[in-house]
Amino acid sequence: MQKLERDCIATAVRLLAIREHSRIELKNKLRIRDYTEEEIQSVLGELQEKNLQSDERFAEAYIHSRQQKGFGLGLIKKELRERGVEKALIARFTETLTDKEAKRAKLQLQKKFGEKKPIDYAEQVRQMRFLQSRGFSEFIIRSIFDEVY
Repeated sequence: MQKLERDCIATAVRLLAIREHSRIELKNKLRIRDYTEEEIQSVLGELQEKNLQSDERFAEAYIHSRQQKGFGLGLIKKELRERGVEKALIARFTETLTDKEAKRAKLQLQKKFGEKKPIDYAEQVRQMRFLQSRGFSEFIIRSIFDEVY
């Protein structure tokens, strides 16, 4: 193993020690550090083989983290796709979470606006836009406000 490849592995392991990374994220970070494509592919393969890098672990950790911060599945799915996670993997980890999506959206609404119901249509639209910006689906948002009125 060449010195540069060992350095590449050490860099990748340091990055993974900080937090989980998707394969694409790790590849991009190694590319920025001027490792060759051949070195990067070799290192990524070795890391996956040794189960040091896993898109499954990354997706699971990422979903949990973003949900804890109050984001909806729409935004989380989009961000996972941007990070190179396969659609099938995203679907597998998010399919069971849809049931609790309305509850999480209501919680975010209460945190931001309190227990008060919107006093007029403009306030309702403002609250709906807030939920939409957090990545909650239109269906979930509508269902919440249909309950209110």
